[in-house]
Amino acid sequence: LWNTKTILHKLEKIHSEHVRACVVSFDGKIALTASDDNTLVAWDCKSGNRLSSMHGHSDAVVACAISTDGDIAISGSKDTMCIVWDVKAGTRKLTLTAHEAPVLSVSITGNGRYALSASEDKEMILWDLKQNGKILYRFQNHTAAVVGCALARQGHTAISVGLDKTVQMWTIDCVEKEEKVSEFDSYGSGTVLGTRASMK
Repeated sequence: LWNTKTILHKLEKIHSEHVRACVVSFDGKIALTASDDNTLVAWDCKSGNRLSSMHGHSDAVVACAISTDGDIAISGSKDTMCIVWDVKAGTRKLTLTAHEAPVLSVSITGNGRYALSASEDKEMILWDLKQNGKILYRFQNHTAAVVGCALARQGHTAISVGLDKTVQMWTIDCVEKEEKVSEFDSYGSGTVLGTRASMK
């Protein structure tokens, strides 16, 4: 952990294998690290103390994301699963199993309601975590592994990048009464310039 030019904390001998990903909560209080040792670890940024170690994956954890308040996290793994966590308790809330290949990237809205996962299976999936991990949409425009995804804090905009050399930007419209994707329009030529998933 860094403070401009000064290292605040050097955290060693916590993970037993390579560390693959990290993220910090919006308020800067909590950090997450994901590792080849199959674990996700939460840290107190001020003290450098470990808050929790999260166990549940059977292969390397290569992606992680955290809600604005730092209460909820999601991890993605080579075991093809995503796990949603209670960060402070270090306990599993949900297991998301729909990908057929390693999950390479994850993202979550600020309130912890929606999540995205991107995978080597060429798909990106939008999940409703409030509805027990319900799949809202499978985005299948990529023709190669989807290696990165990001979801705006309020959930209305998403972006994905893939080994097919495309950047795909998505507009997501959610209506609270019914969270069901009923319309999908894409536009642009060559690289996908924009797409829409509309939940009505």
